[in-house]
Amino acid sequence: MDLKGAGVQSTHAVIPIDTVKSIDELTCRLDEAGRHYPETLVAQLKGTLAHNVGQFITSSVGIAANPQLAKIACKVGKKAGERYGNGLMIWQPEDLPAPLFKLNLDDIPGIGSGMERRLLRASIQTVEQLYNTEPKHMRRIWRNVTGERLWYALHGYDIQAPEAERGMFGHGRVLPPESRSLGGCLSASPVYGPTIPASTSPVARSSRLPRRNRWRSCTLVNQ
Repeated sequence: MDLKGAGVQSTHAVIPIDTVKSIDELTCRLDEAGRHYPETLVAQLKGTLAHNVGQFITSSVGIAANPQLAKIACKVGKKAGERYGNGLMIWQPEDLPAPLFKLNLDDIPGIGSGMERRLLRASIQTVEQLYNTEPKHMRRIWRNVTGERLWYALHGYDIQAPEAERGMFGHGRVLPPESRSLGGCLSASPVYGPTIPASTSPVARSSRLPRRNRWRSCTLVNQ
């Protein structure tokens, strides 16, 4: 069995899994016992993982009112344990929002460098200011409903965003070793959409393509 399968099965043996987010992230729903005794549950979970997967594959756990807050708590807890990547952070509803206000904007999932610049232009420089922003204003800043959903998530509401459909490839691809060169990168990065004159600058070329037909990024990895 691969490590992902072993980790998922070990977790499910202790607590039912709600969603497997990626190869190294999943969410669970706590039952009544888990809500009252979270430390006991996590100790059992970590012990099961160590026994079935191995003691060198550690895990960090975040517990909060909804998956978004739990993800942030997990990121904070990852740095708080005796060993990096083997932490635990529990945010009870009565603890919030104080722990959030200690974070930077880019600690919030969904806020990258571009969104952070947009927030700064809206005079939002801290997580506390973001937290106190009206939900409709956050929707205008994000230019879609994602901003409003984030407001409700930060305030402890259990918001379930609809799952996005995924194609076979994302915008980024991990190339096999034999293709990790400039030529291999270019051959794996086809451009879809209308033909654009070669004299057009790269920035203009990208902006003129239809929204769904973007350049594919290619990452070169040193082995």
